[in-house]
Amino acid sequence: ENLAASVPGVRLRVSSLEPESINEELLAVLMHPTICPHFHLPVQSGSDAVLRRMARRYSAAAVGKAVRDLRNIKTDPFIAADVIAGFPGETEQDFRETLELITRCGFSRLHVFPFSRRPGTRANVMPGQVPSAVIKGRTRQLLEISEKLYDSYVRRWVGKEADLLLQEKQADGAWTGVSGNYLSLTAAGLPENESAPQAGGIVRVLIESWDGSTIKAGLPTG
Repeated sequence: ENLAASVPGVRLRVSSLEPESINEELLAVLMHPTICPHFHLPVQSGSDAVLRRMARRYSAAAVGKAVRDLRNIKTDPFIAADVIAGFPGETEQDFRETLELITRCGFSRLHVFPFSRRPGTRANVMPGQVPSAVIKGRTRQLLEISEKLYDSYVRRWVGKEADLLLQEKQADGAWTGVSGNYLSLTAAGLPENESAPQAGGIVRVLIESWDGSTIKAGLPTG
């Protein structure tokens, strides 16, 4: 909290947040304007049975509450989630519960990890190892869902303004950078005079378009 308040003009992005750690005290810190509206939750599964086998200290309901709480303190934040496909013992019903949680939470993107056995780990010797073909199928389905979630999130931001952290100027004069909610933007039409922005600077831009590969932005009008 002291750090967030002591660095005006600097953006802070919080890394992975365990769902059970998101309490009123932490939310009071995260709502500070210095904290970027970009969060990442290591959800792993939407099945309570699978979460217990993973020795996770939260439930699917706790994940849903964490997402709602984060959306209450930031305007349409980017919320990504880790998901493991095919953890030992994961049934079709368990997988459906994961898909249902993803739908309810409306994550902005998924980081999908197919389960792979690691010698010396507890999961390596668990009963109910999921066949590799099933793991591949579930992984593919989750990746397809992730693409749709990301596309939907970006499209919601077309026509809205965002603060862009400038990273690199291109040969054509356009700048690449990231918004506060961690969208990679390409911004054209920024000033070229003595007040021209510099790398590391933050400028207000209007997100103009998204063609499925590039998010384009420009200076706000009016």
